[in-house]
Amino acid sequence: MDIKNLPPLSPIPDNIAEYLQNFLQTPADPALEDWLAELLRASSHIATADALRWRVLVMVWLAAEFDIEKSWQYLMWFNMNEPVMGDQVAELLTEAADEFGCHLQLAHWIAHTTDERLKTFFTGYKNIPGARQFPPLMDWLFAHPTDPRTKTWLAGFLRDTVDHPAPTLRGWRILAAIWFAAVFDAGKGLEYLQEFLEDGALSEDDCEKLAARLREHHRLDAVRQWVAECPRAETRAILRPLLPDAVQPAAETLAAPADFSGLDASADRAAADAAAHRNVLSRLTQAGIKPDAAHILAVGGGMLAPDAALFGGQKIRVTGVDTIVPPAFLPVEGIKAQLKRNRLKGAWKSATADYYRALAEKSGIKPKWKSVNIILADPAATIPAPDGTFDAAVCRDFLPHTPDVSGVLAEVARLLKPGGVFIAEFVPFTALGGAFSAEIAESPWAHLDVDSGVHTTPDGRWLNRWRLSQYQAALVEFFEIEQWQIEKDPRAAELLSPRLAGLLERFAPEELTAARLWVVARKR
Repeated sequence: MDIKNLPPLSPIPDNIAEYLQNFLQTPADPALEDWLAELLRASSHIATADALRWRVLVMVWLAAEFDIEKSWQYLMWFNMNEPVMGDQVAELLTEAADEFGCHLQLAHWIAHTTDERLKTFFTGYKNIPGARQFPPLMDWLFAHPTDPRTKTWLAGFLRDTVDHPAPTLRGWRILAAIWFAAVFDAGKGLEYLQEFLEDGALSEDDCEKLAARLREHHRLDAVRQWVAECPRAETRAILRPLLPDAVQPAAETLAAPADFSGLDASADRAAADAAAHRNVLSRLTQAGIKPDAAHILAVGGGMLAPDAALFGGQKIRVTGVDTIVPPAFLPVEGIKAQLKRNRLKGAWKSATADYYRALAEKSGIKPKWKSVNIILADPAATIPAPDGTFDAAVCRDFLPHTPDVSGVLAEVARLLKPGGVFIAEFVPFTALGGAFSAEIAESPWAHLDVDSGVHTTPDGRWLNRWRLSQYQAALVEFFEIEQWQIEKDPRAAELLSPRLAGLLERFAPEELTAARLWVVARKR
């Protein structure tokens, strides 16, 4: 449906709703003004329920986007010549917004109209989507979290639902208030949030429901990153405790099917993990840390925890921490939970046997777990250990996958002894392979497009899209950087043509051609 070839309206097409749905994607196109006006005139004799909905929508559309004089007489006739929208028209408009999925556009019209008649007409109208409209609407908002249209809709929704009694809206209001406070207006967002706080905190029930909703929509990491990167420290301090941490409760993990099929190909990465571990040992020694006499914190080892396993194989004292841990380290209470954990352990051992055999072969170290302790916890929250516990911390392939980089660094710094060493290694998002996608050759660096929506890896891990300068700035708050080594990607250097370099001029060449980054830093 090309807007340049508007359909004739005599007679009105049977699929007029499809045309309107399509044209709402560019509602301010000048070509639509006369066509919408003619549609209102030509449809004046149609009084079916479907037609009444789209006719009211077209009236508001024409008035708000183009010329109020061309639709005002229709609006007044529909509204019994009352200047403020009546219940019948409000119901039709809400149904139309649900049908056409245009609540965002409606919010824009309401918020930005300059005509006093239209402002009065919208007085008291509540632009609240139906329950079925929330998921697709929120998906769009989540994909454009800082878009001005998102701000407009959130502000309108928070205002319109102040006195709304529906319990189903409570969770959405809490999320909208946190979002508005973290991303747009701390004062106004916190003002809306106050109604839900008891002694400065959300109830346990609200937190559980918020976590469930965010996990259901795979948005927990996104919201946690907005809060973590909120520019106002006092706002971060208020909002952080309200959000659930990234740890999935052990009970949920234990209740899940024993499916570790995602680890079947893990043996392919054993050589790289073995080489990286040798690199870690070398850098620890260079930094004056004797691994066999140290207590080491391994941050973000995931389901394989390669560094922890290899440290264990050398009888080096190690404690790991992550939001995902090998089943043997899941905390349990009671016989039933232990049996469930054993079921998961058996399936996990079968799925990872080839990986650990390959890891032993490539590293010359047999992975062992006897001296290893791994904690199921959020590395950006409070890790259950006293200040100054560890001599060194190792964090490989984790920082791009946490929504709260600064939180992780602060917690690592707290746990390190004075002069303790922090070693990090990861693939930067700006690298050719920074999105961990297999489609690199067809469109290199396509993931760097702001509108690409790339915030997760193909296997579902979060990507925070941080630049190298952001990591440097966050590190120097807590550490002295002693090594900042960028490994180059020869393939990237070949692909970075002058044309591509021009298109990607906002990125430094060293960011684009990096294969991975190694950092050695010492606690201040």
